Amino acid sequence: MLKQLIDSHLVDYVAMDIKAPKERYSQIAGVSLNVSRIEKSIKILKESRIEHEFRTTIVPELLG
Repeated sequence: MLKQLIDSHLVDYVAMDIKAPKERYSQIAGVSLNVSRIEKSIKILKESRIEHEFRTTIVPELLG
């Protein structure tokens, strides 16, 4: 979906929240998920020409 939106020129900026290191992503996010899909989205954004940012909030009780 992200690639389709970018290729169709329907977005000009994307901010993506990264919740945790990939080894602990499901645990920190609280849901079971396929981390490779997150990695694919990161790659799509990094290779795109649109403005983007990656951000995270560190919760000390969950991440050191």
